[in-house]
Amino acid sequence: MWMLILTSMALGFGLGWTLRRHRLSLDGLTGPLVWLLLFLLGAEVGANDDLVAALPRLGGWAALLALATATGSAVMAWWLTRWAGMRKGGDHAR
Repeated sequence: MWMLILTSMALGFGLGWTLRRHRLSLDGLTGPLVWLLLFLLGAEVGANDDLVAALPRLGGWAALLALATATGSAVMAWWLTRWAGMRKGGDHAR
């Protein structure tokens, strides 16, 4: 399976590199192709009984991971603004 993925990527790269000088624009295809890939991914997940049975457990882990990520990002943004303010000599005693 990984060989098919790498081959597809290499062929796509090669086609893009070959056609880079032509006025070929694929911008209009990007959105519909992403939607098609999302649909196919959903169909694949829905067809897998083991994965559907594990969705509640996976959803809990996903929620925990999202909460930890958001909290970590907020803490680091707060720290970075304080650090940048101290470096500029600004008022950091807010």
